[in-house]
Amino acid sequence: MYTRTRREEYDYRGTPLTFGRHKIHNYPAMLHYLLVRDLINSYSKAGDNILDPFCGSGVTILESLLLDRNSYGIEINPLALLIAKVKTTDYDWDKIIKLLTILEKKWETLDSATPAVTNLEFWYSPNTINELGKIRLFIQNITD
Repeated sequence: MYTRTRREEYDYRGTPLTFGRHKIHNYPAMLHYLLVRDLINSYSKAGDNILDPFCGSGVTILESLLLDRNSYGIEINPLALLIAKVKTTDYDWDKIIKLLTILEKKWETLDSATPAVTNLEFWYSPNTINELGKIRLFIQNITD
C-alpha cells in the first residue's frame, strides 16, 4: 500500500517555478529547478555525468551545467529540444544587441518569409504573420 508523505526540504511553495533561463518557455510538466538542483547536489559532485532520458525543456540539463556537471539529454519532442538548446547555449549578448539594433533600423524595408504552415491564419493575424516572417528572414540571413 502506498502512503503519501511530504518532505519539507522539497517543498518550494511560494518560490516561482521559473527563474533565469528557465523562463524562456513555460513548457508543461516542468520540474521545479530547485528540486532538480537539490537532487543533483545530493547525488553527484562536480565533473560527474548526468543523464536525463526524458529531458523535456532541459531543466535538468541546465541545472547540471550550472552545477559544473556534464549533462546529456534525450527527448523525442522537437519543440522541447529546441527550448533545451536555447536554454543551455551561451550567447554573445553584445552581438545580439547589435543585431536587434540592425533589425529595428531595417524593419520597415524588410521582406517577409512566411513558411507554409497549415492553418497559420487561424493562430495569427495577417500583421503578426508578416512580422514573424520578417524576423524569420532576418534570422535566416545571419551568417554567424
